[in-house]
Amino acid sequence: MRPQSAFLIVEKGTPFEKGTRVALQDNSLLVGRAASSILPDVGFDNFLISRKHCMVECSTEKWSIRDLNSKHGTTLNGSRLEPERAYPLRNGDRVGLAENAALLRYIETWEFEKTIDLSSTQPQRGMRGKSLAEPVAADLAKMELVVDGTPVPLSVKEWNLFALLYQHRNKVVDYGAIRSAVWPERNWDNSQIPDVGVEEVNVLIYRVRKKLGDHGKALRTVRGRGCILEL
Repeated sequence: MRPQSAFLIVEKGTPFEKGTRVALQDNSLLVGRAASSILPDVGFDNFLISRKHCMVECSTEKWSIRDLNSKHGTTLNGSRLEPERAYPLRNGDRVGLAENAALLRYIETWEFEKTIDLSSTQPQRGMRGKSLAEPVAADLAKMELVVDGTPVPLSVKEWNLFALLYQHRNKVVDYGAIRSAVWPERNWDNSQIPDVGVEEVNVLIYRVRKKLGDHGKALRTVRGRGCILEL
């Protein structure tokens, strides 16, 4: 059982949009150039990238990366990898393919991949004892909530914030954890926390609160500390 979920963020590389997230769910993931004969798990279209460029693998609950004798090489945090040697990956590591023709960021975070059942028979705080009339559910694949029987679509960042707060519901989640979970594609400073301003965080909190409708009061900020979802 892996201690955390892990995924890759595409920072650069067509045809992917910047910020595309690739979950590491199996024990191995092939990265390379898509071709008619080879369809890697993550396929770029730059001809500098080899068809079988590198492999991201999990062994003894740890993820590592291995260059597959690619023509133009793979780098880890700027250092070129020796072919066919496994290098351990750590949270925030940056992987470059073919002299940075593509860039990936390795991220470990809380598990967002499961469908979350938010059904509750308990009254929500701040709602004057009113309980939910219908189950509230959220599904990552659809990136939407069902609030009081009505589907409510969420953006990727709205969902990541909501899922993080739900997993730690009734506990304050600090702003550093929120930035790391919601904006992993941003440049990281020396403290390994993405460079995201307070205003941007507050705007996202406001948007998620609005999506929750009558239940928005359950999501509140704790000044100087972070956010809490009270369910």
